[in-house]
Amino acid sequence: MRVLMVMSRLILGGAETVALELAGALKKRGCHVSIASVRSGGGRRDEFARAATVVHDGLTSNRFDLMAAVRIARIIRQEQIESVIIVDTLRNGMLFTTLGSLLSGRNVRIICWCHSVPGGQAGRFVRRLRWYRSAGMLDDVVCVSQYLREELISQRLSQRDVCVIHNGINLSHFTYHGRPARESEHGRDARGTYLSLPANKHIIVQVANVVPDKDFQTLIEATARLAKRRDDFHLVLIGEGTKGPEIARAIEQAGADEFITPMGKREDVPEILASTDMLVLSTKTESFGLAVLEAMASGLPVVAGDVPALREVFTHESEGLKVRPGDADALAGAIERLLDDETLRQQFGDAGRKRAEEFTTERMADKFYRLLTDS
Repeated sequence: MRVLMVMSRLILGGAETVALELAGALKKRGCHVSIASVRSGGGRRDEFARAATVVHDGLTSNRFDLMAAVRIARIIRQEQIESVIIVDTLRNGMLFTTLGSLLSGRNVRIICWCHSVPGGQAGRFVRRLRWYRSAGMLDDVVCVSQYLREELISQRLSQRDVCVIHNGINLSHFTYHGRPARESEHGRDARGTYLSLPANKHIIVQVANVVPDKDFQTLIEATARLAKRRDDFHLVLIGEGTKGPEIARAIEQAGADEFITPMGKREDVPEILASTDMLVLSTKTESFGLAVLEAMASGLPVVAGDVPALREVFTHESEGLKVRPGDADALAGAIERLLDDETLRQQFGDAGRKRAEEFTTERMADKFYRLLTDS
């Protein structure tokens, strides 16, 4: 099987990270895997080059460069591509890929791997999917959650065209010793030291890029309210844009400077998770919840907004706590409950690791391989 994966850029994002894992897993199964990015740059070319067979970094010279379709056609012909996976609902990527497949003259299976919620930051893309499907230019849509599939079907995408393959992670990337063993071996001081943060503090982390769907304002307000009644914790913000002026201004206005450290985009997220006490995800909507799954794989308890997709990943009062999105008081209360109860943190963390073992790269890759080889 010869597969081409098309994505926007080779960046440090959730969809790209899962695509990187899938590329490597398909290659191990004997597939020829090519990677093509619509735009060049992003910093992860070397990682994709190790995982895939061939990498084409940057198909376009500008946003409206229709020669990208010709370049995709050339890749499909020269590498005898049989299936193309478009990573997420890329407007230009979808156009360039479908035109390229037509120009190639080959009978290519086109799959859209949907990671986005309709109407969220990706916009209203379902009508485009319906059009490509009705025109015979799109064969399958793969959703990363059952919730996302139901959303697409509710907007009149045929249920026969949409399947679910949950995201998977490589568990070996995430350290899990059980919380008591980790604390007795290293102590909380060591966890704070790794991140150059105050010692003897409970370290809380949110891993999310600054986009409209992630509700940083509520998290910052919850932190400020919690800081008025205790000082034994510190919040770390990991993700693109967290070191920007918007977040700095919100932290300053909330008076939470001493309790929050924005660290921006980081490539050592597994190490950071291994050095913290809990993950929080203040969010308005999720298509899956990869950051939550990674935290669970590290044995961390989770506090997150109660949004539909996360109900497929973890259960309230089992692997963590869920709160009403946008409710700063409820978020602060849930965090405080875990800060005060080490036994509960351990219980949730152990249950989370066990649950994370149901979402592996191997399981995801097996399902994709069956889809790709299904004639």
